[in-house]
Amino acid sequence: MATKVAATIATLTAPFVVVLGVALAVTVVLPGVTLTVDRTTYAVGETVHFALRNGLHDPVYLSCTAPWHVLRNVNGQWQAVEQHACLGIIVEVGGGSTKNWSWIASTQTTGSGLAPVVPGQYRIDIDVLSGCDPAHGGCQTLHVSASFRLV
Repeated sequence: MATKVAATIATLTAPFVVVLGVALAVTVVLPGVTLTVDRTTYAVGETVHFALRNGLHDPVYLSCTAPWHVLRNVNGQWQAVEQHACLGIIVEVGGGSTKNWSWIASTQTTGSGLAPVVPGQYRIDIDVLSGCDPAHGGCQTLHVSASFRLV
């Protein structure tokens, strides 16, 4: 039986656990911070659109303007496939707000040690700062991911 997969979702419900799963046509997302891709499969060279949604009531913070990393599974090891400038400005994502980015799925010609972009399993990682309270020792780092496949 074939099932259509709408999106791959990585949900982090602070401060408990990261849950990776596949979303079907109807998805119930608990309040938390989620990273989603608009599709689960792309062709090499296509643009991958992804979004970070803050489902919490309080703001969360990003360490820079583009805090994401794209990695490819190479024989069980996740290897970076891209490098980009990330202006060192703290970015607030308010409660209920969403931040959107995109990445063109092609091999970079600059940067050493990057894996080539070829068909395979990929993920996007973002670290988010939450619960920032100097009186209680600063922020908690939340790690969110979204997976997709290149064909």
